[in-house]
Amino acid sequence: MPWDLTVAGVSQKSNIDQSRGVTIRLESNERSSMRFSTRWASNYIPARFAEVVAYAQDGVTPLFGGVVLTRNVEAVGTSSRYAEVTCSNFWVYLDWSTVTVSYTTDKTVAAVLGDIVAQLPASLGITLDATQAAGPTLTAPFSWEDMKASEAVREITRRTGWTGQLSPLKALKMSAPGGTSAPYLLTDGGPNCRMASWRDSARTPANRVVIHCGPSGTAATTTQQWIANGVATSWVTDIPAADPAPSLLTVDNGVTRYQATIGTGAQFTWDRDTHKIAVGTAPVPAAGTILTLGPTVAFPGASGFTGQYPFTIIAASGATPVITEVRSYPEITEYARGVETAAGVLAELDQQPRELSVMSLEHGWRPGQALTVNLSILALIATFTVGPVDIALTTDEWWKYQFTALESTIHQGSALDFWRERFGGSSGVAVITGSGGSSSPSTVLSSPAFLGGSRSTAITPNPAAWKPVPDYVTFTAPASFSGRIRVELKARNAAVSATARLYNITTAAAVATTSAVTATAFTEVTAVGAITAGHAYRLEVLTSGAGEGVFAIGNLEAA
Repeated sequence: MPWDLTVAGVSQKSNIDQSRGVTIRLESNERSSMRFSTRWASNYIPARFAEVVAYAQDGVTPLFGGVVLTRNVEAVGTSSRYAEVTCSNFWVYLDWSTVTVSYTTDKTVAAVLGDIVAQLPASLGITLDATQAAGPTLTAPFSWEDMKASEAVREITRRTGWTGQLSPLKALKMSAPGGTSAPYLLTDGGPNCRMASWRDSARTPANRVVIHCGPSGTAATTTQQWIANGVATSWVTDIPAADPAPSLLTVDNGVTRYQATIGTGAQFTWDRDTHKIAVGTAPVPAAGTILTLGPTVAFPGASGFTGQYPFTIIAASGATPVITEVRSYPEITEYARGVETAAGVLAELDQQPRELSVMSLEHGWRPGQALTVNLSILALIATFTVGPVDIALTTDEWWKYQFTALESTIHQGSALDFWRERFGGSSGVAVITGSGGSSSPSTVLSSPAFLGGSRSTAITPNPAAWKPVPDYVTFTAPASFSGRIRVELKARNAAVSATARLYNITTAAAVATTSAVTATAFTEVTAVGAITAGHAYRLEVLTSGAGEGVFAIGNLEAA
């Protein structure tokens, strides 16, 4: 039985123009996509957001499952029309949903994924894959408030290196890159491919990672805990300190617990400049004694010390020459999470993998698979991890697979990951509360939120109507603040101007509008406006000429 394509559960293969091609791109941690065209004579146009499934050459095995995103309809005369259709896989449901979680104890990847799936609308039909492994443990405490489910998955990736995929049957699963085997080997005896080549990666590695965590500001409720060894008489907080000084330290030796005083001549002393607490009049704590600055079960109302943000964490492999990568994560306010993230970034960047390119007519290649290669013609004996997979319908019977694979079992990030780093990371909002008073107000700063767009796909708005950028990402503000959109913008034709704006979906009003750009090279433009807690926003563009393309990609940050 040859391939098939269903829309809303009904086969529409007879309405597909195979001469125009059917193409699929499979990704990890991102939306996968499919494109096809309907036949002129069929006059068939699929409904927007209808669920679509494409099948392999056996007509049974699903290759792609998702929804219709956009349709570009063209007519000839008064009786014939066709549609160019773009679909996203079911990952788009994760982009459209938010989750809120809070953990005070460490959680496995599987446990967090289970909580994510449980908060998704039941009507979406997304489940946790039955074969999901427990996976690494994420260090508590951490919490996400109204975070997009897709960004929550990517946050797990940043902290563990595991990557996520949503199957054509809507099963969500995360696994280590190379955690599942490819369906075939590439060997002299059975190459299982029509073409293969390799090259050294052009990506510059980094063996020293410096990350700056948290927004600028102070937090009077920063906590720190130590376990005494019976010898040490002083302890240093992981995060630098600011005034005012802490006044109490909880001491718990397993039998008795009390709150010791801190200050000159008190039971413990405090040095803000070195952010160090030391024994004063109190005896040296016995081995195993837990010392806590901040709330505990016994003293939930206890305050911590005043932390100074951002703080810096450095991770290095010791390799030479030293190549340094510097990144900022304003949303990270816990030290343990910062250490975890720095280790993950170092593992990702401290590599020089070879890149393998493969074209095959064999079925079953998926991103993240471990591929064993032993091809003497290429002088190549190694194990690779399959990256994004491009699939194209070549005949009514066959799909052609093309993909690259890396000689690495560490997630290297996608093209969109690159832009998220370019614009500052995830879409969360970090809130740092000051120590009070007019000189030290509460500070709310946003981590730059990716708003979507594309450097390769143009949008062609009507001159009289604004349109959202391609694959726009809705931002819902968890707090009110002054926001700045930063947009890479260009016009396809220099005679036409392109403008971008931030649009408040909740109130149906423009918030900030950039200056117009007529350059055909990407130009960065910005605009500032007031962001209101609980309101939803998106990035939109406008052109001065009908049918003229606009390219835009942007983010939202604190002004």
